[in-house]
Amino acid sequence: MYFDNGVPTNAQLLSAVLMDLAEHKGFRAEVIRDGDFCLVGADVDWLITDRAPFEALFSRFVIPNARGPNTFRAEVLLAAVCEGILTLGHGENYSQRLSVSELPSSISAAAKGKVRTLIWKFLA
Repeated sequence: MYFDNGVPTNAQLLSAVLMDLAEHKGFRAEVIRDGDFCLVGADVDWLITDRAPFEALFSRFVIPNARGPNTFRAEVLLAAVCEGILTLGHGENYSQRLSVSELPSSISAAAKGKVRTLIWKFLA
């Protein structure tokens, strides 16, 4: 992944997350941006992988299931450059410097009823 100024934009982060989600077939997804917050929610848990334990997605490079060895999943990039990350949904959840109480109401409302939601606060 190439970043013009050495740091990804929020749009580039969103694109990387959606690329990971697109590996699944037959899903419904919702994307919401509210200020510095971004939410990607879906009716599938695209964070599940047999290549790494759940929390390792946020601390090391993990190769995506459907792409080549010279790529990596987006979650580690979010952990490195965002002010905070929060996952909600079925199964394991993860939080790094972000809690539900800090979310804008539009993001909180959109997270309800999804199988998996990934939320981040971008460092503006």
